[in-house]
Amino acid sequence: MERIAVEQAAGQGEHAGRDLTCSPEAPVPVRRAAADQVTARGRDLLQQVTAALEASGVQLIESDTDGVYFSTGKEIGEAAERALIAEVSDTLPAGITLEFDGRAQAMLSHQIKNYVLLRYDGTLDLSGASFESSRSERYGTTFLRTTLVALLQGDVPAVHSAFGDVMARLSSRAYTNADVSTRVRIGKNQDAYALTREKRKEAHLEAAWQAGLAFRAGDRVDLYVREGQGLTVMTAPDGHDYDVKHYQAALVQNYATRLRKALDPADWHQLFGGRGPGLFERPVRDMQVKWRPVPGENHSDAG
Repeated sequence: MERIAVEQAAGQGEHAGRDLTCSPEAPVPVRRAAADQVTARGRDLLQQVTAALEASGVQLIESDTDGVYFSTGKEIGEAAERALIAEVSDTLPAGITLEFDGRAQAMLSHQIKNYVLLRYDGTLDLSGASFESSRSERYGTTFLRTTLVALLQGDVPAVHSAFGDVMARLSSRAYTNADVSTRVRIGKNQDAYALTREKRKEAHLEAAWQAGLAFRAGDRVDLYVREGQGLTVMTAPDGHDYDVKHYQAALVQNYATRLRKALDPADWHQLFGGRGPGLFERPVRDMQVKWRPVPGENHSDAG
């Protein structure tokens, strides 16, 4: 699986510096028209690139104006892949080039612009807030990265083992409060929240209020769900008084759900549904990743 990015050289191309840009002082309709023209131009170029790639015999996986993912269907080597991209690039207008942006052995596509790539060197690339964001808890992102590597290698038993390990560590309070905390941006000043607090309490603002913080819009605060108290400002990062059941449920709802598309629905529920082994459930060792067919053995797409 390969990815290419479309780039336009500054000051080059049939439209560059002429009718695809405008001054920030231009009237709104003029700026909108220029933006629409840039978008249309990008779509035209994308269609030209994807058509040329398909004509060369590759299989398209995902494409947008940021780049194109495709599979050659069989291992042809990086040099041949680069040559193929150069051939397609030569068909584009002056000033527009295709850049080889890397190759991967497997991909999990969760939704548009939210995907995971397993590179040939074993590294994992995550794209999109569905897999990693500033509000993700550390224990959850560690679990997700571990299980994504296992899934993209086709190792479902390793996914099951990782899930059981995190659930056990939560239960024994082996994690710290910092491991399960999340950093949240405050959206209101303290005075503004005071005016609406009696009618409508907002969980993260209420936590800051109860902690006696003099907060302002734009401040960031570390929060966690404390046993018996709910959402609370973290004051003891090395403590272990988090709500175990809350974070066990969050592990499934916020992280394991990102693995759904790579597994058969029945297998996912057996692994993460919390029912335990049943009489008619199949052994985990027999479970398989649900690959979407891509020709060849070395390029795969889950989901």
